[in-house]
Amino acid sequence: MERLIQKIQQDWAKRDQELVSYINEIIKKQNLSGQISFIEQQKQILSHLYQKAGSYTNLVMLAGYAGIFGIWQFTHELLSRRVTMWVALLISLSLMLFVGYEVWKMIFPRKSGHNEELVVA
Repeated sequence: MERLIQKIQQDWAKRDQELVSYINEIIKKQNLSGQISFIEQQKQILSHLYQKAGSYTNLVMLAGYAGIFGIWQFTHELLSRRVTMWVALLISLSLMLFVGYEVWKMIFPRKSGHNEELVVA
């Protein structure tokens, strides 16, 4: 699921970057100084929408983790000790990977495709 979401975000970023590149080429070719402010506004809107998409994805992921912990809270008494330990281990591993990935995105934004500077440049 995370990979699918990441793939969609990367596709959006790629499409957005292509659109920005195309707009920049048009500006250079036609030297439309009067319309540059309009295009800059469009770039800012695009950047804002991209940030909101990332925030929404994170919200959905966190809600998923909250749901997992909520369900586990109600069902852990019905599970054997061994199964409970496995569930705890796997949930913890998943959570650590998610947090680690988010930290990695923050430190190395260019490699993850989430750098707004690339989109609006």
